[in-house]
Amino acid sequence: MKIRPSQESEAKMEITPLIDILFTLIIFFLATATFREQEYEDMDLPDKAKTQSTDMPKFIVINVREDGQLTMAGDSVKMAQLEAHLRRERETDSSAKVQVRSHGEAAFKHAAVVLAKCKSAGFLKATIAYDALE
Repeated sequence: MKIRPSQESEAKMEITPLIDILFTLIIFFLATATFREQEYEDMDLPDKAKTQSTDMPKFIVINVREDGQLTMAGDSVKMAQLEAHLRRERETDSSAKVQVRSHGEAAFKHAAVVLAKCKSAGFLKATIAYDALE
């Protein structure tokens, strides 16, 4: 199959606008890339060590064992005494945070009661620790 001269010029005419658009896009991206680099000025930024507070919030960790037994700071705590312990901790340090760690085989009702006791002691938020499921 032979291409006539008129067909050859038509094929060149169809690709010309495409090349123009590509060059325009390349120039646009190059121009914006150089402007983005100019946004960052050399300046003295605050030192991370100076801005961080050394006061980390205290975490009250409550462990719920498989049989429903509770431990706080290594000591065994009865469910009936938990709210009183939490109130004392809240009075000592009002910025303290609660973390509930429940055994995977423990009934959820134990963790739910612990969360309810945390709320009634004044801790409106509690972190629940868990292991990732595989």
